[in-house]
Amino acid sequence: MVYHLTLDARRPPPSSSEAGRDDAVSRLRVGLGALAKDVSLRWRDGRTLCLLLRYEADERRHRDAHQAALTALVRAVERAGMDPGGAAVTRVMSHWTQGAIAGAVTGLGLSQTQDESLGPAIALAAIAIGALAGGFVRREVPVFRALRLPYAGWRLVAVEPEASGPRFRLGLV
Repeated sequence: MVYHLTLDARRPPPSSSEAGRDDAVSRLRVGLGALAKDVSLRWRDGRTLCLLLRYEADERRHRDAHQAALTALVRAVERAGMDPGGAAVTRVMSHWTQGAIAGAVTGLGLSQTQDESLGPAIALAAIAIGALAGGFVRREVPVFRALRLPYAGWRLVAVEPEASGPRFRLGLV
């Protein structure tokens, strides 16, 4: 199961130039260490940097695995001289299996109208195309949101399923 942890980091107001932005990103990359390869960064506005960590959590440790990822990201942001803002964990699922099934049904229907020798090739091609198309549709379901507690630091709180529904997006998981 793939999870996305998004965290907003704000830099202090005096560094509003492009050089300040580049410096903040380089300090953050150094602070992330081994996590840097799994984190994507984008500037939301002049002061807010959005970090997205893609990871697979150990299901046996459930909340502890997510808490460890949040703690590592928050520490890296603080070491870079930025202030961590809101954070959320979402579970990301791909729909390639549903696409493959739809492709199989479509391929079966198409193969019935074609020459008998082309039937298996048409069905396999339809399955592959359906799986590929389904792989680009992903569903994100909120799992946790992070709160900064006065004496406990950043803690994850479970999101009620009814409070926020899943989002469907296009792109790779």
